[in-house]
Amino acid sequence: MQDPYEVAYLVDRFMRRISANLHDKALAVDTDRVGPFGGMILLTLSDIQPAPISLLVAQMGRDKSHMTRAISSLEKKGMIARRTSEEDARVSVLELTSKGTSF
Repeated sequence: MQDPYEVAYLVDRFMRRISANLHDKALAVDTDRVGPFGGMILLTLSDIQPAPISLLVAQMGRDKSHMTRAISSLEKKGMIARRTSEEDARVSVLELTSKGTSF
């Protein structure tokens, strides 16, 4: 049986290598400059939309402030639309726009 710390280390190295390779190749195809993290947000949101920000944060397991900045960037690029929840005016619900869907 593998040591869990060794497995975690290897997975982390693997993910960093994928991210570096994606970044290098993404510049040619990522004309909107959403980057790998933005792409992950769009893909995750496409599976769960419409979704409150809290659900997207939980699904991705990321820090809420980091997610909020990335979501705002995607919103400015016209890829995500934010609206107020009908059930709770304090909650923002996110959906992909047609531009975000075609990414």
